[in-house]
Amino acid sequence: MKKVIEHFYCNDNQLAKREERTLFDAIVLNDYELFVNLLTIDFNINLSNERGVTLLMKAIEEECIPMIHYLIKHDADLYLMDMNLDTAEDYAKRAINPEILNILQRS
Repeated sequence: MKKVIEHFYCNDNQLAKREERTLFDAIVLNDYELFVNLLTIDFNINLSNERGVTLLMKAIEEECIPMIHYLIKHDADLYLMDMNLDTAEDYAKRAINPEILNILQRS
């Protein structure tokens, strides 16, 4: 019951953190349906975590190609930088699948 109460009485910052975590979890779990559903609710396509990693960077890191396409199609910023000053292209260069870098370069 305490968890239910906490859910209803959390402040906006706590709610934003929970929503952010859910979006990043959807990427890690490669759950495209959840990912798209959350983004259509009114999330920022350029959402980043505490390290500055954007949804696009995380999708690249996890090699979730459908999510990468979705984010690019919906105008995710390719040039945002994380705390290490890496962009989405830097993440793509480190990806095992070479198609990921090609996707970004064609965008």
